[in-house]
Amino acid sequence: NYLFSEPQLSCEPESCGDLSLVEGFDATVGHSCAGAKYSELCSAFCLDGYELSGSTSQLVCSAASSNSGFTSLTGGAPQPPTCIPLPCTSGFPTTKGAVHNCTGARTGDICIVEAEAGYDAVPS
Repeated sequence: NYLFSEPQLSCEPESCGDLSLVEGFDATVGHSCAGAKYSELCSAFCLDGYELSGSTSQLVCSAASSNSGFTSLTGGAPQPPTCIPLPCTSGFPTTKGAVHNCTGARTGDICIVEAEAGYDAVPS
């Protein structure tokens, strides 16, 4: 007689990769997808300092071979949300003798602060 021995097997869901490596999911986009496993839902959204134009992106970890394993809920490639930089409204330099070009700056912009004529810039 031969005995059949059932193998001990367990299956674990695959993990998706890093969503920030997918085209369009740049530094303006946050997400709840870190550590997502097969069939788990997550979303991508605009970070602080950016305004959402349109809707938040709903994604699913599908363990696909592209886009770090993520697809949109409709099955297509994941689409990032459209995030518009907001105007800066506070934090402008107010030091006596400093001039700047920060007026009108938006999140992500770089502005320059310099000593005006008659002042020297001294690191604090």
